[in-house]
Parts: sequence; C-alpha cells; structure tokens
Amino acid sequence: MAGGSGEDGLPVVGASAIGLEVVVLLLLAGLSMFLASVEASFHLLKRRRLAQVTHHDEAMAELASSYLEDPPRLLMPVHLGTYTAHIGMTVIITSLLFDVVTHWATLAAFSAMMAYLLLFRVSVPYILVYQDPERAFLRLLPAFNVWSRALTPVVARL
Repeated sequence: MAGGSGEDGLPVVGASAIGLEVVVLLLLAGLSMFLASVEASFHLLKRRRLAQVTHHDEAMAELASSYLEDPPRLLMPVHLGTYTAHIGMTVIITSLLFDVVTHWATLAAFSAMMAYLLLFRVSVPYILVYQDPERAFLRLLPAFNVWSRALTPVVARL
C-alpha cells in the first residue's frame, strides 16, 4: 500500500520509508556514540600514560598530540556531529511516532531522546572507555581524524 492514500486521503507511509528512517536513526545513533566515546576517552586520558602507549608509533603520537594541544580542534567536530545527530534523531523519532501518538509525538520523542542521551551519550561511552582511555582514544583517533578533516571547512570558520 506504499504510495497509496488512507481513508482520510492522506498518503500512507510505506514500510520501506519507515525502514529507511530506522536505518538513518541507527546510523545517527552510531555516530553519536562514536563521537561520545572519542570525547569520553579524551577527557579521561592521562597524557603521561598516552606517551607510554604511543612510544612505538610516532605518527599516532603526533596525531594524538595535535588534538591534545588544541582541544577545540577535537571538541568542535565532536559537538557539531553529536548535536546534528541528536537533532536528526529527534526529528526521525517524532516522524515515526506521529501516526501512533499524534499530539504526543513531540513529547514522546523528547522523552525517548532524554533516555537515549542519559544512557548512550553520557553513560555507556564513559563505561566503554573508562578502563583504558588512552588505548580507546588511540583506537578511535584514525576514524575520528577522517571525521574532523571532513568538517575542517565548517569548523575553521567557527
């Protein structure tokens, strides 16, 4: 019935559209958790210990040092990515809930996002990196560096 219209004359959203929204929602949640883990490891790491962990990899030590010496270079792409992901997630959740709970969709989406933020933005990333934040930071850094470089034109203007 995708593409058709319901009894009220409004278009019926097909299962493929809902599936796409769910996939995008999961991708945004993954991006959010990845960036939150980078931020958590950054805040928890100890520079002295990081030097011990990277003593055999000068390129990685130099990359890590470049972010540690200029925290906004790390934090601005993290925040830009997480805020954008969270706004997108809220819009998608609201869209998905609108047909189910109509007038309460925004409140339900707000509640869902508050639960998500407390669990997956604040708690889980810190739990994941707490035991060894230096190694977590170094593992996440290459992928984060790609993200950060892609956002350089935007972040540089800020």
